[in-house]
Amino acid sequence: MRFTIVVMAAEIRINDPVDGEWVAMRVGTVFNDKLDHCIGVHWHGRMKGGVVFSGYVGAAIMVHMAGDESNWATRDFLWMVFDYAFNQLGVRKLLGTVAATNTRALAIDLRMGFHIEARLRDVLPDGGDLLVLVMDRADAKWLRVKPRNYRSLIGVS
Repeated sequence: MRFTIVVMAAEIRINDPVDGEWVAMRVGTVFNDKLDHCIGVHWHGRMKGGVVFSGYVGAAIMVHMAGDESNWATRDFLWMVFDYAFNQLGVRKLLGTVAATNTRALAIDLRMGFHIEARLRDVLPDGGDLLVLVMDRADAKWLRVKPRNYRSLIGVS
């Protein structure tokens, strides 16, 4: 199901395949609109960033994030991402991957609460290493944020 939430100048689009493809292209993966889910952030009609969830296995799900500018991922948006994964899907872990040479993305991921779980050597097209990142529910500090503009669907009938 696709829908849009508008808050001031920001527009949050849920499961818009165009947004999923936008994120996937930037992180080097493929978006499958039949299996994957996405949340996109638009400001003044322009895509600024988003998240794709893929590979749901019950206790864990992969998350891919990409943005065009700094500050696209607001506190409310990050709360929404982690609330969806941990509270609505009920996963215990989020999984992510990042090229070992992508120090900017790695620093952001570590600040968000992910930790490095494994290093896969020589798996990228350029011969580089891929880091596997994990966030456990207990480390999801964004769940403690009180969102200003959104609310969880948990407990809503």
